[in-house]
Amino acid sequence: MSTPVLFIATVFIWGTTWVAIAAQVGDVPVSVSVFYRFALAGAVILTGLACLGRLRRPAVWRFVFVQALCLFCLNFLCLYTATATVPSGLVSVIFSLASIFNAINAQIFFGDRIERQTIL
Repeated sequence: MSTPVLFIATVFIWGTTWVAIAAQVGDVPVSVSVFYRFALAGAVILTGLACLGRLRRPAVWRFVFVQALCLFCLNFLCLYTATATVPSGLVSVIFSLASIFNAINAQIFFGDRIERQTIL
């Protein structure tokens, strides 16, 4: 698949996810909303990988589990909580800074260089 198509798909998916997050915040506790969202996403991804024959158990599955917990559960608990009090557009702008913080943390904790392309 071409890069422009993948970019457009990413922008579309990320652009609409904030609408879903704003709609989910309400009567249901934040933790339940996050659980349902990622349980459904995990089931879809695992089913897709199984159908394609690409489902494998990672050698470092504990690390993958902890990373998934941090990147997709704990930060979304904070995100949903923030969305209940701050406009979702502002939350999306703040959340988009995650890639910048990931690059900085990779440099601090793993010694990775921040590439010029990443900065741009």
